[in-house]
Amino acid sequence: MPDTATCMNCHVGEAGLGGYLNNRLWQAHETNENLVTVRTSYETGEPIRWQRVHKLPDYVQFNHSVHLKAGVSCYSCHGRVDQLEIVRQEESLAMAWCLECHRNPQKYLVDVGDTDMSKIRITDLAKVAAELKNRASNPEAGMRLVQEKQIQPPEHCGACHY
Repeated sequence: MPDTATCMNCHVGEAGLGGYLNNRLWQAHETNENLVTVRTSYETGEPIRWQRVHKLPDYVQFNHSVHLKAGVSCYSCHGRVDQLEIVRQEESLAMAWCLECHRNPQKYLVDVGDTDMSKIRITDLAKVAAELKNRASNPEAGMRLVQEKQIQPPEHCGACHY
């Protein structure tokens, strides 16, 4: 599970990220008990006792950073967690589901940037969801990202299994 400092990369206050987050998101931090827990943990240094929601078998390795750098948003695997009172597993996380993304990454990639306002912030789940829904009518945008970023997700067993 991530440490609280990792969580705070996204769950910052109104002044965080140079005011990048909108006011609605900041208000959720004041009222959502789980986000208050994250902020309190960060302030006190006490770790959060996480309850596991997403579980992969022990023989599967998954690196979030590789996927995030490629432009796969949290939304593609976890759905709109920003709208859930209680986080639940949205996708099966079965091997066939993962391979669908590796074989057709254009359906799941977004053009992301943390400071470039012309790009989507990878954690702005509403914008990511809208972009990916529009992708059905504009598949060229996804293919452009695959080509520009030279995305070639591995499909061999050793990429995920050890």
